[in-house]
Amino acid sequence: MKALSVRQPWAHLIANGEKTIEVRSWQTDYRGKLLICTSLAEKNSFFNVSKEVGGKENEVLVMPYGVMYCYVDLVDVRKLRMSDFEAAVLENGFDFRNQYAWVLENPVPVRFNKVYGKLRLFEVEDELIVPVLTTNDWLKQAREFEPQAKPTKRSQIW
Repeated sequence: MKALSVRQPWAHLIANGEKTIEVRSWQTDYRGKLLICTSLAEKNSFFNVSKEVGGKENEVLVMPYGVMYCYVDLVDVRKLRMSDFEAAVLENGFDFRNQYAWVLENPVPVRFNKVYGKLRLFEVEDELIVPVLTTNDWLKQAREFEPQAKPTKRSQIW
């Protein structure tokens, strides 16, 4: 499967369906299944685990990095528009010029297997990609990923 490295917390937001547009300075003709892998570059992003999905009181977990995270359907690549601001989870003042909107649909979380990302699109063997079908399975993986990780004053908590 074609794969793309994305930094945290953006990969997490893609997996949750909160970010449906990934912004890139380049385009591709590829359309279809796209594996989202988390970059090793961001190791200080955490997420709150809500009680609705089985979280414990004030539970905060590190967003896994350097792993396969989910796959999506890449359905379109087009010029980025101002109207994409919310779907792309962009910050105020972002320069829209010469940027492309990669339109993503149908995120499916996968088992966290280590992967060494690359610039641009790269290939990952399909047999290594295992969907995680329940929230409990996904949370179990997240708890096991780096259980000793604790947020600091400089951590991002989403």
